[in-house]
Amino acid sequence: MGSALPTSTPAACVVDGILYVMGGHYPYTTPVRQVFAFYPQGGVTPRIWSVTLEGTNRLNLIWQAEAGIAYGVESSPNLAANRWTPVTLPTGSTVTATGDLAATRFPVTPAEPRQFYRVFEAN
Repeated sequence: MGSALPTSTPAACVVDGILYVMGGHYPYTTPVRQVFAFYPQGGVTPRIWSVTLEGTNRLNLIWQAEAGIAYGVESSPNLAANRWTPVTLPTGSTVTATGDLAATRFPVTPAEPRQFYRVFEAN
């Protein structure tokens, strides 16, 4: 999965037995814009590298990937509830990676409450 930066003041949560560590600062003043996912059983984790709002209604999402693997994206307004909704992507329900990174853009509604996103292997 690569190495995580030494980070101060990150946020963390556990969803379905996976530990997610988000944000923080490195070494104290530079914001960290990554999400790290740690699987206790091991395995490859799609690490989200970038989430960018384009304009007011389009999200650009880039993550670490493995060529040939199909990935899906889900969203949730509440991590504690552990209810995830598949995101409809321009390519359908999945994106197949062609290299080390995969990316997609999809519409979002500005009036929606905050959303959390996760990427998962769909193969």
